[in-house]
Amino acid sequence: MATIGGNTEKKEIGLSIGVSGTHDKTKINKDIGYLELVNIDVDGQGKPIYVEQGSWTSDVIDLGDNFQAFEKVFTDSISTGVSSFAVLTRVSSNNYEWSDWTPIAEDGTIQSNTKQYIQVRIDLFAGFVTDVFLIANSDFEKNKFVIEKTLSDGMYIVPTLTSNTSSPLGLAFSSSNAGAGYLAWKAFDGVNTSYMRTAVGQKTGFVGFLFNNPISITKYSIGNAQGLANTMATSWILQASEDTTDGINGQWLDLDTKTKQTWTTTETIREIPISNTKKFKAFRVLLSDPIVTSDTTVGIGSVNFFTPVKTVLQLKRDYNYDMVVDESWTEIGSLHRKSITRNEWLKIDRLDVKSKEVIPANTNLVGVMYANSNDRVSIVSSTIYSAGYDAYKAFNGVNGAGTNSALLTGTSGFIGVIFNNKRPLGKYRIGYANIQSNNAVPKSWVLYGSNDTTDGVNGAWTEIDKVENQTWADGATGFRDFDIENKYGLVQYKAYKIAHSSNQGYVTYTAYSEIEFISPSYNTVESEEVK
Repeated sequence: MATIGGNTEKKEIGLSIGVSGTHDKTKINKDIGYLELVNIDVDGQGKPIYVEQGSWTSDVIDLGDNFQAFEKVFTDSISTGVSSFAVLTRVSSNNYEWSDWTPIAEDGTIQSNTKQYIQVRIDLFAGFVTDVFLIANSDFEKNKFVIEKTLSDGMYIVPTLTSNTSSPLGLAFSSSNAGAGYLAWKAFDGVNTSYMRTAVGQKTGFVGFLFNNPISITKYSIGNAQGLANTMATSWILQASEDTTDGINGQWLDLDTKTKQTWTTTETIREIPISNTKKFKAFRVLLSDPIVTSDTTVGIGSVNFFTPVKTVLQLKRDYNYDMVVDESWTEIGSLHRKSITRNEWLKIDRLDVKSKEVIPANTNLVGVMYANSNDRVSIVSSTIYSAGYDAYKAFNGVNGAGTNSALLTGTSGFIGVIFNNKRPLGKYRIGYANIQSNNAVPKSWVLYGSNDTTDGVNGAWTEIDKVENQTWADGATGFRDFDIENKYGLVQYKAYKIAHSSNQGYVTYTAYSEIEFISPSYNTVESEEVK
């Protein structure tokens, strides 16, 4: 018996085939008895990196009088999912004229015709591992095969606010205020005639933003405003915290200090770079010294925080479906490749060279929501019809009418999700629960994906799926599934939204009784050496 192995499985061949055969960039590991690819390099952790693919072909096997009874290559079953090897057979009646190589079936059954002579060929595939994309030591310096690309541009992260809690990213806070017209969010509203100001009698104070997820910033902006006049701060300290829960408690670290600043106009915004690579949960500006020292309050027109440009190391090569053998491929200076066969390659240059969390197959990515946000995901939508029909009701795990559904004003709008990290989508499901005899259910819509939106509206959006003129039977309740061409989850977005342009004719609102975003039909596996 000879034994071979893949990324996560090893299979016992149910035929005595020996181990002599013909090797093409493969070898028999004498320590463990596995057929494996020839290694050509090591990664940064000293683990072997293998040649991209190789094969081993058995000697000719004479089945003799038993050839009609031989059925399978493997004595045990082949596990489903991504495999690191392919097994093919070819047969002959005379050991001279041979059939074409034919892959075995998923359960190991030989698909070649039944003849006296048989050969087995095992093709092994290396590739980038699923969790961590390994780079050979020789790749750590940029070369003609890899390039550093911009993943996302730097940006001022806090969106325009309409209240202290209007952003799904977090909340604005301040030490005090001089009334309803001078709350913390006024420093983030984008209006040059409004501002934040401390309570009367408090000539020092702070204003800031508490994020749901830690971020790193490389600069911040601070501005004056019309009407602020004498109370504008001339000194401040930028502070950051990893553990605050309200912008007040917790430990705070000083990142930048400015004193005796002058303001010559009433509409000036200054950008101030800082040296920082660490992520923090909250940032605030501690204000002091109003322009007129006798003034009893201190204020600020605007403030915001800038996240740096994100870059990623990517391949310059572009692989598509059913790629032919690339004769010009060079093993030097390439990224370690994924354990999938060649006809399954997809534009691998879209993938980040970084750790990725394991996302199981056929899983509801959102889960059950009890509010419009939690620590993993935020729900966004166009205007809701009425209180009690919030957007998260479309993700509450109940495919029902009434207050178990999300109702969006009018016949057009959108509803979607923003995850903390990118997620692969394999299909989405839209529920219907006979709301207004199903006349309120969407009729035509487009599914979009985005990696930089902060509110479901801004940012760049890519069309993923377009559906037109769907009909829903009166009185019916259930789900309708819509598949996405993303079997292996290589295309991922941080946000998805369904933008409907019409419903079935009910003009008051459009109803979503339940929505599910489902991961692709694969099982992500832990990385290990290809055997």
